[in-house]
Amino acid sequence: MEGILLNKTKKTPYIVLVVLVTILILFNLFIFKTSDSINHAIAFRHSTNSGYGQGCYEKNDGPEEHNGIDQHNDLQAAFEPEHNNMLLINNQYVDRHIENYIDINDQAQINQTLTISENTPLDMLTASMIVYYSKKLEVPIPLVMAVIDLESKFKQYAVGGAEDRGYCQIIPGTEKWLADTYGHLLEIEYDPERIFEPEYNLGLGMLYLYHLKKAHHSNYHRILSEYNRGPYNLKKYYDKHKTYETTYSKVVLEKKTKYKHLLAAR
Repeated sequence: MEGILLNKTKKTPYIVLVVLVTILILFNLFIFKTSDSINHAIAFRHSTNSGYGQGCYEKNDGPEEHNGIDQHNDLQAAFEPEHNNMLLINNQYVDRHIENYIDINDQAQINQTLTISENTPLDMLTASMIVYYSKKLEVPIPLVMAVIDLESKFKQYAVGGAEDRGYCQIIPGTEKWLADTYGHLLEIEYDPERIFEPEYNLGLGMLYLYHLKKAHHSNYHRILSEYNRGPYNLKKYYDKHKTYETTYSKVVLEKKTKYKHLLAAR
């Protein structure tokens, strides 16, 4: 009996040693696999992130631990606009679509756009449309701004008593006629659902001025009075007063002078 106990006592250190070695081996295997998984995950993230190494920040779908640089980039992402959709012009971010209307390397066009935006409620993208249409149709910018000012006070969703709508207060019948007759000049197709969209509404309004200017040349009283009254009502007015000068045309021309000075001052 004493011999048996002695044998058990001698075996105990070996059993403990084997158990400890086994635990150590399993622990090392666990650490190795975990490290390997992390390395694979990092390699995958780097390979799938096209901006990696180019100063770009990542957008993550879930919470993740970051080092100081990652956290700084995340803060930038939260407070700065998406640079792919924005341009920095005169220290302000503007919609990149502005390039569809003006040459951003042309300082004159930039100045005109800035002047319109700074002196009206219009943003720079909408202002750039006026600059573009003015150049394409040869309709003076001050004249356009004066008409919009008097017609709608630059309110995009303004509606008048005769169903005249938007910046340029276009009525349905005139809208269709302008789109069908001159829409191709600005690649505008008739679409009543777009009447309050700046590109469509401003395009139609400036096409109307283009049509009237082509018909009446530099007779701005007639151009503006017809824009306001329509050809038939203006004829009645002329037959009675023997002039195309109206209160409307005089006010618009006064505003035109103001906007001309603003544009020249920059």
